[in-house]
Amino acid sequence: MRLTSMNNKYLVLATFLAVGTLQGCASTGELANVKAIADQALQTAQQADKNAAAANAAARAAADKADSAMAKAEQADQKADSAIAKADQALQESKDTNEKVDRMFQKSMKK
Repeated sequence: MRLTSMNNKYLVLATFLAVGTLQGCASTGELANVKAIADQALQTAQQADKNAAAANAAARAAADKADSAMAKAEQADQKADSAIAKADQALQESKDTNEKVDRMFQKSMKK
């Protein structure tokens, strides 16, 4: 984006140099036409700079939103890992309880 802005500035500069060169050779009407073209080139360059600034602001806003989304995703991932660990622990406790009940049942059947 910055490169385009620099190119536009060089275009405007070249146009003004052309106007300066033509001053000795051209009529007033021709100079007015060249000046109008130079003014239009300058306005185009200024608009391009504004567009580039707006695009940069939009890109920064999008990057900020992406960073926020990434942080939320990382938090969700951590919570999911915690939930999995708790589920694994509950499953193991359930298995341990079943084994105890089975042992108690086996003991009671032997008597």
